[in-house]
Amino acid sequence: MIKDSIIKYKDRDFKFDEDGKLISKYTKDEKETTTETNTNYRYYEDPYGNEYRWTTHKQADGKFHAKILKLKGTQRYKQLRLVKSRSFSKKKSAIAYCLNAYLKAKKHQEKVLEKRAERKKIRQDSKPKGKKLSLIKAESNLKHYKKLKKKNETKIKSLNTRIKFYAKKIKYYEKRLGILNG
Repeated sequence: MIKDSIIKYKDRDFKFDEDGKLISKYTKDEKETTTETNTNYRYYEDPYGNEYRWTTHKQADGKFHAKILKLKGTQRYKQLRLVKSRSFSKKKSAIAYCLNAYLKAKKHQEKVLEKRAERKKIRQDSKPKGKKLSLIKAESNLKHYKKLKKKNETKIKSLNTRIKFYAKKIKYYEKRLGILNG
């Protein structure tokens, strides 16, 4: 067996040690508790911060427990509250129950984000491209620089740099008007 080999199978990583014994088989979103008080469960955590827990060993009643805990509270004070709790005779059933609830929440969040993006796009499209004051100012500046350029071109001793400067300004304001109108 290859040392510390990892086998990928349907979103799960199976890790083996030197002797070929299975070390872990976590999914990407699966986590294990780190607190000393509750070391007997694992959980999935969805994008909202909710936990989908299952016990790793049989409890006093001889069953595996699965719990869905929702995150309540503000950023300062977060609290996980029990929403659903079920008991299963098989560990796989408890894990499957938690996984299904987790995937359902993840799918729901994707729909929510998609709808949010659509609403944002509609709002952006409905907004006027340019405000009236900025349009008026851009038009007046364009007229002003065209007038100055024309005036400098008629003079005999006009500076080339000044004419180029006015040409740049005219180009800028024409482009700005195109963006604001279009």
